[in-house]
This record gives sequence, C-alpha cells and structure tokens, in this order.
Amino acid sequence: MNATDPLVTVDHLSYAYPRRRALFSRAIEPQLAVHDVSFTIGRGEIIALVGESGSGKSTIGRLLLGMLKPAAGQVRFEGQDIHALKGSESRAHRHNYQMVFQDPYSSLNPRMRIGDAVAEALKITGDLPAAERHDVARSLLSRVRLGGDMYDRLPAELSGGQRQRVGIARALAARPKLLVADEALASLDVSIQAQVAQVLQELNEDEGLSMLFITHDLATARKLASRIIVLNKGRIVEAGGTAAVISNPQDSYTRALIDAVPIANPTIARAKQRDRLARLAR
Repeated sequence: MNATDPLVTVDHLSYAYPRRRALFSRAIEPQLAVHDVSFTIGRGEIIALVGESGSGKSTIGRLLLGMLKPAAGQVRFEGQDIHALKGSESRAHRHNYQMVFQDPYSSLNPRMRIGDAVAEALKITGDLPAAERHDVARSLLSRVRLGGDMYDRLPAELSGGQRQRVGIARALAARPKLLVADEALASLDVSIQAQVAQVLQELNEDEGLSMLFITHDLATARKLASRIIVLNKGRIVEAGGTAAVISNPQDSYTRALIDAVPIANPTIARAKQRDRLARLAR
C-alpha cells in the first residue's frame, strides 16, 4: 500500500439501530443513526467529528472499530474491509485501532494498581515477556506525562485528567495506528482538558498517530484537528479544513454550533459586529 493512501476510508456508511416493538404491535422501522457517510483519515492526521448528542458520531466511532456492523457501506483500514475479517484474522488486526472513552474510571479495576492496569493491556500484543511488561508500562505512563510515582497508585487516588491519561496509555499499549477519542475530554474541567489535549497533540506530532476526535465542542476541535466533519442527524452537513469551516461555515447547523462556542472567534465576532451596526444604521 502506498504511504500517501489514506489510513482509513469510510465509504457510504449507514447504520440503523433495531427498535423493539410491543407484543402484537406492528413492526417498527429501524432507527437510522448514520446515513451514507463518507470520509478518509490520512496517516498522521487528526480529524474531528463534531455534532450534538444523538448526531451519530459515537456510532461512527464504533463502526470504525468493528464494534458494530454497518447496514451498508464499508470501513477500510489500509485498504482492507474490517467487517469482512473473521476469527483470528480479525483479532490480529484489532490492535491497529483503539478507543479512548469519555469515562476512564469505568474501564479501570478499582483494586488494581495503575501500572498493573497498563501492564495488563500489554498482553494484547502477545510478544512481550511478563518480566518486561512493567518496564514498558512505566514508559507508556511517562509518554502521557504520568511520572513513576503514579505506577503504584489506585484509580481512586488519581484526578479525572490523570485517569484519562491512563486510558490513553492503555490504548497505546496495543501500538495502534489509529486512536478514536470519543468525547475523551467532555467530563473534565477546562484546565484539565487542555492538559489531556496537549498529550494527544504530542502523540500525533511526535509519533504520527492518526486520530478521530469525536466531540460536541468546536472550540477543542479547532485546536486539535486539521479537518472538521460536522454531523447532524446521522448525515454529514459540512466538511473541510478547520480554518475554513470555522471562519466561513456553509451550513446553518455549523453556524449554530459556532454560535454556541463560548470562546469568541475574532473573524466571526467582527462579522457579527458589522451585521449589528448595519441593522442599527437602517
């Protein structure tokens, strides 16, 4: 495969959640969550998938990881349809893409030391002797800015931001090429969000790790991503370079998301001011 080819190709992807029906009632149409979505993720690229809750963005993340099977379309990773892989072939391929979830605490054993939790995640690679796992676990914690003193702590002793970085370290243990961060900053305080976002940015810049950053927050997407895809009711309504989407949105839904961002965009602020002055002058 050519190095310039996309790492991930999402091709006309659709997914519908089955809906239960009451006894003796008529059949209910499945609820369409993703409709005819197409995009690519380049090698070493961060793409932001932006939309409100219920827009279908998390469903797309799970489709990319093979956690859900599409109703139509394909997800190709390095040219290979991931949903066509079976058994051992699928398991061998799975380490290439990992997810960081919104709630890191739920994925950690409250009785297991942080270092042991990361070392346990290293078993997925299957090629490290047990004696070496703890040294590699310390190295992974260091890569996400968690010092050696964190190794022996329990999850309850860590802040939300520290637990999220442990989640990132556990994902890195599989040596993935793609990281899917699903609202990974949403439950954190603003100051802590910046720290975790910096870790993600460093992993991208230093190691060329590709990312799909799933968020409802355009302000954070603007800082991290080179491209933004805006999703509304399971459909892509706008996509493009981050600067172009933020400064010159073409869709009304995108404009509404930008208006909801508490951090002012100078270009948009000036445009709004001109509009207000023009209305006053009439």
